[in-house]
Amino acid sequence: MLTAVDCCFEYTLRMPQNEQEAFATFCALNVIRAGMKEGVVSKEKGFGITKSYVSKLATFIAEHPELKLVDNMYLDNSIKPNCVFFICMGVQFSYHSVALNETLTAFSASPQNQPVEFDGIRKQLIAGAMFILAKEILDKRITDKEWVANQVRQLAQR
Repeated sequence: MLTAVDCCFEYTLRMPQNEQEAFATFCALNVIRAGMKEGVVSKEKGFGITKSYVSKLATFIAEHPELKLVDNMYLDNSIKPNCVFFICMGVQFSYHSVALNETLTAFSASPQNQPVEFDGIRKQLIAGAMFILAKEILDKRITDKEWVANQVRQLAQR
């Protein structure tokens, strides 16, 4: 029987094609990371998949700005290990230890690499609820970024 965490791994098998899919993907990655902290997912499997996927996803986003998958992507390579911030549907997601490649190195030096500061919301603590929200966004085709960001802030305050 597949668990909710197992279903989240399916999101690492392809690249999102719209903003709602991107949001669901970021939420799925957070469920996997939370599962590692809770011991539901082995760190070897979790890190092995999420670290390589985040690098591929960041590269895909940098190479396909026309898809408008994120509001902003910021690669901070002054932090060791490298950290990438995504703002998607008004919500910030961050990942450390992102493997750099030629595309990401070029992006980090480009004017599109606009700095952001950590928003202070620990998404892994509300990963399950955020994934349920992501499924609702997909099912109802919600596009209102302000509504989504408010929903996440409300989840974080519970």
